[in-house]
Amino acid sequence: MKLKKKDEKLILIAEENAIDNSGEKRGDAVRKFSDQLAIRLKRKIDLVHIAGLTDFPDLTRRAQSEIRSSLRDRLVRLKTLEKSLSAFSKASFISGDPVDELLNLANQIDIYEMISVGTHGRRGIRRIFLGSVSESLIRLSKIPVMIIGPSAVGNSADFLGDKKISLLIPTSLTANSIPAEKYAMRLALLLGARVEFFHCMHDALHPVLQTAFSAPQLSPAIYEYIAETKALAMKQLALKTKLARKMGIEATALLDSKTRSSTDAVLMEVKRSKPSLIIMGTHGHSLLAGAFFGRTLRDVILAAPTPVISVRSKRS
Repeated sequence: MKLKKKDEKLILIAEENAIDNSGEKRGDAVRKFSDQLAIRLKRKIDLVHIAGLTDFPDLTRRAQSEIRSSLRDRLVRLKTLEKSLSAFSKASFISGDPVDELLNLANQIDIYEMISVGTHGRRGIRRIFLGSVSESLIRLSKIPVMIIGPSAVGNSADFLGDKKISLLIPTSLTANSIPAEKYAMRLALLLGARVEFFHCMHDALHPVLQTAFSAPQLSPAIYEYIAETKALAMKQLALKTKLARKMGIEATALLDSKTRSSTDAVLMEVKRSKPSLIIMGTHGHSLLAGAFFGRTLRDVILAAPTPVISVRSKRS
């Protein structure tokens, strides 16, 4: 596999709140995870903070001197963050719409390896949102996005280290997962990591068959269909494993044919195998999920104790 040039950078995004006191723990975690990965990838980091219009709600009434003072304070804070990064390249402070400005940077695919960002997550009904900036980057960025979810924030000390790096690749076994699988192979080569392809069969079934699958008794025809689907999935996983091994990557595969939720299946496997990174596509299986960036990806980001790298599907 052709690897990109050595001077690529890992762009690190300090979220708006990470520059202030609120959200500092999350910002610290993003920097620590990203710095360790950049060192292992032999990349440098661009530390970026975007000052959106919402930072200055009373812009028309605020004296220019006060605005300049606020910006100077943020620049000083940004400079102090540089010292915590071993792989530091440069720091930037940009005014404008956070999503637009970050996408302009992230979509420079010949410059950046990936974009790294944190997310606050939400509880209850609002838990489907990760934060407007994070969600937009995941859905629209042309390069991979590493997200440090709320459950991963406190685990940066154990990230990578001297242990054998492992990558978990949840796959739908469709074309939507191919970009994520390809990127995972690329990372595995760069990191000397082992990979595990993981597929939950139940979520791949047609909704009608999912309902039938939950019935106390199944008809012979449904049993036969499920058996055929399982055999096909195992064959596809075996082919992916074979290809990875041919590339010199230590690879395994696991099929979950019992768990009735791909989110639950992935999180159980994360708990069992303790991967260093999870790499997933952005597609969803339903209209509602597709409106965001994939139900399973969203839920895994919120609950996983390790960073998740999302890779946009060509169909997203």
